[in-house]
This record gives sequence, structure tokens and C-alpha cells, in this order.
Amino acid sequence: VKYGCLGVDLNPDVIGWCYIDLNGNPVARGQIKLDLHSKRSGQVEALIADAIRQLVLIAQLYGCAIVIENLDFSAKKKRMTEVGRRYARMLNFFAYSTFNDILQRLCRNKGIQVIKVNPAYSSLIGLTKFMSLYGMSSDTAAGLVIARRAMKLSEALPAHVALPTVMVDRRHVWA
Repeated sequence: VKYGCLGVDLNPDVIGWCYIDLNGNPVARGQIKLDLHSKRSGQVEALIADAIRQLVLIAQLYGCAIVIENLDFSAKKKRMTEVGRRYARMLNFFAYSTFNDILQRLCRNKGIQVIKVNPAYSSLIGLTKFMSLYGMSSDTAAGLVIARRAMKLSEALPAHVALPTVMVDRRHVWA
């Protein structure tokens, strides 16, 4: 982590990644498109494995760890009957556990550390703080936030975005 991180933001149709240096500044970024709709499970695994191989090559190039969100969809999948069909289908096709398993296996084989961080508000912070500043897409900006979170760097919102409030208790910025 002291040499930089590769932050990865997984979405149902695209993987956004951003490599940051030891100061937390973005050096490289990109997207890997995923078309998992109407694919069999073997095809989904092959497409995800190809995308992860690209991420592993990037991590090897920069000699850094890969940082992902620690997501848990078990509660959401139990409530799938309460939400609409489109959201339920998207959640069903969202293969996070497959992504996580393949990433852990390939990184273990290559000697790359995988770090999991809290996913709270990573997309929102990326949108408001980094997207316009660096001209990024929303998923690469979220990847930047995820990598900075692993390096324990600041996540406070800029003053022009934050609403003036009176802090009664000392809560974390995610509150």
C-alpha cells in the first residue's frame, strides 16, 4: 500500500479502475466493459476471468495491491421479491462472488495483495469530489476513492458541496 494502490469499482456492466501513487494522486485509470446479459454461467466466469487478468497485469505493471469493496448482497437477495423485476434481474446477474473468488485465486497465484474496504459512499464521494476535478467517469472516480480509502487518505467533501450543518457529536464523514 505504501507504493500506491489499484482501486477497482465493480458494476454490473463495467469495471472501473484507477491506480494512485503513494501521495493518493491518480496516475492511470480505465474501464473494462462487461456484457454478462444472457450469458451462461461458464461464459460469465470466462468474461470475468479475462477482465481480472487485465487488472492483475495492471497491478503487476505498477507493483501494487488491488483494492476492492467488501460487498455483501445476501440481505438484498432475500428481499428480491419486494423490488421490481428489472432490479432483481440486475442483482441476480451481478456476479460479485464469482468476481471475488476469481480475483482472490489469480492474485494469490501472482503474489498480489487484495485489500477489501468499506463500500460506504464511495460512488457519491467519487462523483462529488474527484469526477470533475480529474475528468473521470463515475466508476473510475469510485475506484480512486476505494484506493485512497485503503491508504487511509482523507475523504472529506469539498466545502462548495457540503451543506452547512451544526455538528452536535463527532461523527465520521460517512454519517
